[in-house]
Amino acid sequence: MALGPPLARTVLSGLGTGVAGLIVALFQVVAGCSRLAASRLARRTTVQAGLALLVVSLAGSLSALGMGSAWSLGLAAIAGGIGYGTRFVGYSSAVTALAPPDRRARLALMYLVAGYLGSAATTLGLGALIDVPGLRGATLVFTAVLLASVALILSGIQRLPR
Repeated sequence: MALGPPLARTVLSGLGTGVAGLIVALFQVVAGCSRLAASRLARRTTVQAGLALLVVSLAGSLSALGMGSAWSLGLAAIAGGIGYGTRFVGYSSAVTALAPPDRRARLALMYLVAGYLGSAATTLGLGALIDVPGLRGATLVFTAVLLASVALILSGIQRLPR
């Protein structure tokens, strides 16, 4: 999500900022719809599928950047939206399942605040990083950090409630 606007502006440079904004909107709409569909799945399934789709989305974004392909970027946005939505459902339900009943609301609130602050920090950090090595360099750094994070999450997923 943090790389969406600069990637879209770069890949779709000849089509204008409005079309680039549609890629971000596509991501958000698909993420919202996938939250509804993912609520019927098991927690581990949503987390694992969401992480896999996040990696697919990143690969598609790198491909779109390298080839200048609007279709690749659109498919990456769809995969990323599904992954983002399903992960959100899986993590949220795990947080509420782990919390004692009298603290669920507080823990859910802390989870959401931490998530949104993390998203904001990532967006600001990537924005600053893009200024130094450029979009391609920032995307590669982001890819390395993301893949390390996915590996760490997958290594601890056995502790996640079903």
